[in-house]
Amino acid sequence: MADETKPTRKGSPPIKVYCLPDERRAIEEKAAAAGMSLSAYLLAVGQGYKITGVVDYEHVREGVPENDSEAQPFIEGGGGIEIS
Repeated sequence: MADETKPTRKGSPPIKVYCLPDERRAIEEKAAAAGMSLSAYLLAVGQGYKITGVVDYEHVREGVPENDSEAQPFIEGGGGIEIS
């Protein structure tokens, strides 16, 4: 039998997109705001995922009492990214 390997992203040809410097800056800012790399952000958006962003856990920590047991696992985990 032939040794079949699964294709990888790094082994696949990239998609090249031409954009203006302002457009690139805007995309980079949105990726950073979502806590994602530019590549991960573009891949997610291109596949139709809705990027909701990252919760700033320092702001969450300021607004939650230390003895709030329901919020502590979220705060200790540092927030998160929801891709829906």
